[in-house]
Amino acid sequence: MLEVSCYLRHPVSRPRTIRLVALVAALLTAAGCGGSSTASLEPATTSTANPAATTVPPSSTTSSTTAPAGPDSTVAESVDLAAVAGIQRPISGSAVDHGWDSVVASFDQYVIDRDIGAAVLAVAVDGAPVLEVALGWADLDRTEPLTPEHRFRLASVTKPYTRALAFELQRQGRIDLERRAFCTPEQPSDCVIDLVDEAAAVGRPVREEMAAITIRQLLDHTAGFDSNVSIDPMFAPLLVRADLGLDRLPLERDVATWILGEPLVHQPGEVYAYSNVGYLSAGLAIEETTGSAYLDLLHSELGVSDRLILGSSLPSDRADDEVEYACDEGTTINLFDPTGPPTCWADGGFYLEAMTAHGRLVAPASEVLSFLAGRCIDGFENMRTCDTWHDGSLSGTYTVARNVGRVDYVVLFNQRSDPGHDGFGYTDVVDLLDDEIQAVVGDLFAN
Repeated sequence: MLEVSCYLRHPVSRPRTIRLVALVAALLTAAGCGGSSTASLEPATTSTANPAATTVPPSSTTSSTTAPAGPDSTVAESVDLAAVAGIQRPISGSAVDHGWDSVVASFDQYVIDRDIGAAVLAVAVDGAPVLEVALGWADLDRTEPLTPEHRFRLASVTKPYTRALAFELQRQGRIDLERRAFCTPEQPSDCVIDLVDEAAAVGRPVREEMAAITIRQLLDHTAGFDSNVSIDPMFAPLLVRADLGLDRLPLERDVATWILGEPLVHQPGEVYAYSNVGYLSAGLAIEETTGSAYLDLLHSELGVSDRLILGSSLPSDRADDEVEYACDEGTTINLFDPTGPPTCWADGGFYLEAMTAHGRLVAPASEVLSFLAGRCIDGFENMRTCDTWHDGSLSGTYTVARNVGRVDYVVLFNQRSDPGHDGFGYTDVVDLLDDEIQAVVGDLFAN
């Protein structure tokens, strides 16, 4: 969690109006620090079975192939899930047989106990879907029944896509993960992201220590950033805007320009510390190296379908089949109208448009399940021996992507506030589903 002092340590030489807005936003946001579930800037929890195991192997040992086209999202020989006893809310989807009824019933009870409005679970065995179930409603008024094809924000489940893309590009020889990520005034060559002139134009320093960071370290969360100690600029856009003197919200290159002037918390390569801004920078490095847009590369190199899209902050800009996100964590300053009335966090409290490579993807569960059929969470080819998971967490969103043995599964919720847990999200759903799914598939649920 971020403390108030994280926001108030910056110089006061900004234009008065912008500075006041930034400070007001910081104070409103900081009200959620210290464990309150009503508001927070901390966006995502990383959950892997072994975080250390996510380290990228050296280039010489990397072996990966383009992910195969995923299985058809339609479950073959499906049965009617509406027949499952005790389901009181809208339910749609299918399963290969009634052996999955117990999983559906347990998942439904979990969702009811936490009053989650929209919930989807999708499961595959050996890459083939065996269960897709949607429970609840796509809208907050609870009038539109949810379907498995509704799209949700994936939040930090975006990161495994970025990781897999980087490894595929490395396999093709199109990117060198050992290359320095950032150019600096003293080391202006043999680097990827050159923002030296942009930083100078807005009076932002570029610290020479940034020259030590490699693309691999960005992907490994070992670049030296640490939002547990210093500010996560991804969730303080008004502050970044003020520091850079912008007349708009900061995009990825602006955020990267800002971090170049901030001291690193750790020496690059020495400490694992989960980092959104590290993956933002990895996305920039990928785009800069290839000359192609991030989403275009996901389509061309990983074979994802057009059901996976980039999300938008405001409800008016979202896809028609995207769910509405809960306002269960209260309201905050509206980034798009800072002097106007407050807004729900999910609808303008953070700037999704600047989170492309670490949290912006939107998709139905079937699309994520298709990705997992070809890739493990660590980004490498799924050989049915993975045992890891990653969750995504934004206000109004909680997601899980899981590989374990020959089983993959995806969970999508349209809220994340759970008073029964510290932090954010519903991490215990993994333990529940692991037990329930293993009871159905037995030894297949092992690496």
